[in-house]
Amino acid sequence: MISVIIPVFNTGKILNKCLISIVNQTYKDLEIILVNDCSTDKKTILLISEWVKKDSRIRLIDKSINEGVDKARFSAIQQVKGDFITFLDSDDWL
Repeated sequence: MISVIIPVFNTGKILNKCLISIVNQTYKDLEIILVNDCSTDKKTILLISEWVKKDSRIRLIDKSINEGVDKARFSAIQQVKGDFITFLDSDDWL
């Protein structure tokens, strides 16, 4: 299994493209961890909620304070289940 860690902070306008690009990969043994780093954008929060419900491979870590991308990634690393880890920013796509 590959764990894909995606820190998210107010990227609602482009997060959807990122997630579509991951879930549509031919390799399906994925764990996708979204780390919401205290987003305040309603569109971001709504998209995260919709994706967590839509795809069982997606898990959410909802941080209570904004600590930046490095700490967001580290909090996810501690919870991965995959044999391999990769990082993707929420404004990137595969």
